[in-house]
Amino acid sequence: MKDPKLGDYLLWDGKLAKIVSTSDQPMVGIQLIGEHYCPHCGEILPQELVWMIPSSPLFQDKATAIQAMQDDPTLILHKP
Repeated sequence: MKDPKLGDYLLWDGKLAKIVSTSDQPMVGIQLIGEHYCPHCGEILPQELVWMIPSSPLFQDKATAIQAMQDDPTLILHKP
């Protein structure tokens, strides 16, 4: 079972996304990362926000965890 936390990055249906919101209910807000353009006029579209219940089969099937740099225990970050 995948258990997302606020600020987690993930692949949502193969696209990079981030958990940007939570609620009192068992829901999380997923925002796709990157600019999306209107296929007709080329204008930048508002960022899409998808609300999902983490325990739902749809979330469990479409969300893929990705490892962020801060999650890698073998990575040593040097501060300037």
